[in-house]
Amino acid sequence: MANVHPWFANVSIAAGWTWNFFETIDVALAKSLSNDPEMSIAETGWHTNSSDAGNESTVLQQL
Repeated sequence: MANVHPWFANVSIAAGWTWNFFETIDVALAKSLSNDPEMSIAETGWHTNSSDAGNESTVLQQL
């Protein structure tokens, strides 16, 4: 299981980015292992607050 959070990559809220990261990083890594584990996204989401205004998205600034 993988936790995939766009905020930590400093990108906008994006389902497409989350899925692409999961497939190209997490699933690819799992396939390289000898036991070939089945992968799924365990957690994703977005913070409701940021202590660094430079990392807030326009969505967060509108809250």
